Amino acid sequence: ALKRDAFDINPPPGGAVGRVGLRQYDQYGYIPYDAGVTDSVSRTLDFAYADYAISIAAQKLGHFDDANKLKQRSKQALTALFDSETGLMRPKSRTGQFKNPFSTIKWGDGYTEGCAWHHSFPAFDPKHLISLHGSESRLRAKLDQMLATASTFEPGGYGRAIHEMIEFRALAMGQYSHNNQPAHHILFLYALAGDPNTTSAKIHRVLDHAYGIDFFAGDEDNGEMGAWFVQSASGLFSLPGTSGTVIALAPLFDHMKIRDELIITAHRNKETDTAITEIWLNDTKKLDHILSYDDLRRPGRIDFYMTGNYRTTATNNPDTSSHDFFEYKSAFPRTSMPAASREWGPPEPRLRRSNQQFKPSAPPTKGNDLARISDTRLVIASLLILFIGFFLGRRSRKPRRLLDLDDDDDTSYNSSWRKSKGGSKIGRLMFRSSKPSSHVV
Repeated sequence: ALKRDAFDINPPPGGAVGRVGLRQYDQYGYIPYDAGVTDSVSRTLDFAYADYAISIAAQKLGHFDDANKLKQRSKQALTALFDSETGLMRPKSRTGQFKNPFSTIKWGDGYTEGCAWHHSFPAFDPKHLISLHGSESRLRAKLDQMLATASTFEPGGYGRAIHEMIEFRALAMGQYSHNNQPAHHILFLYALAGDPNTTSAKIHRVLDHAYGIDFFAGDEDNGEMGAWFVQSASGLFSLPGTSGTVIALAPLFDHMKIRDELIITAHRNKETDTAITEIWLNDTKKLDHILSYDDLRRPGRIDFYMTGNYRTTATNNPDTSSHDFFEYKSAFPRTSMPAASREWGPPEPRLRRSNQQFKPSAPPTKGNDLARISDTRLVIASLLILFIGFFLGRRSRKPRRLLDLDDDDDTSYNSSWRKSKGGSKIGRLMFRSSKPSSHVV
């Protein structure tokens, strides 16, 4: 099925299976915008991603020729649409000319629910993407430009402002569009381009502004928006297409557990610290911010040391598995502690409870006793007066009871009230009759 998806250039009509536009993609190395296929840039990048993923499967299954062909076709597609002058992916014609005029903030016209900024940073082959930009620093500079560009848009091919445009603008993170899935990987490219702490800082801004107890920044398609939050908040994000690569970033929580086997701890001075100084996998210091799936499958612990914190020992690690990560905060910074006491210790409560003990009040005096007795007598007297007044008032009134809801006599007060007032049965029960006693049972 994977091979047929990759090489069958005449899929069944309707678009339910196969790739619409694969014939043009295979012929030109990309999908031209004038070849009768919509969303040419987005579709080309999707096909290139699929080629790259299938090539990995083909390699593992021993189909080396197919694997090489698909990997090369994937690289060719990215190279074909990349414009070195703008640093973005652009629609291209059958004759190999980029479409003009061109606006970086124009939606549609080659891009699905987005503009060039949202569809120019495919993450499945980061090494090739970096090579297209020329260096890691140039890719980072382009990402900086994306975040610095005003959050404006042109409806373009959509002809009007759709909700994705409004949601994207509301986040106000430049041209980064977290409300829609095509851009969810972009901020992690900082880490793959040599600047993991910028990834942590930007991701925490998204966690703080694009999510709430009762809202998402945009469409929650098949649980992806929530899954992005869980991975990012845990400090472990699996980038699509990177063959099991997990990017380590500053966790949102101070303590987390995965399957009661993997303990994740963040050591920081204050909750806003996102810059990582050290990452330790069990007793091994990581030299980068990259982990693998195998690292996460095994029981153990991952310790993140944030700004100004460093590991001082590789043994006697605390067992924090019993601590709730919403309630506790680590006892760092160690540097502020005496050298003799720089040992692993239990986390301190984030919501600090007062250590002050409640002291018994002074023994009551005779005057206090008299005052207490007087207050008690006053309360009793007041209740007695209220009871007597209520009893006398009841005797002076005619007997009354709740309306008879079963009375079907249209001339009765009950029926006329039901017709004129309506209301629920409970409401009618609460209504008392003031008519003559003939209507009182």
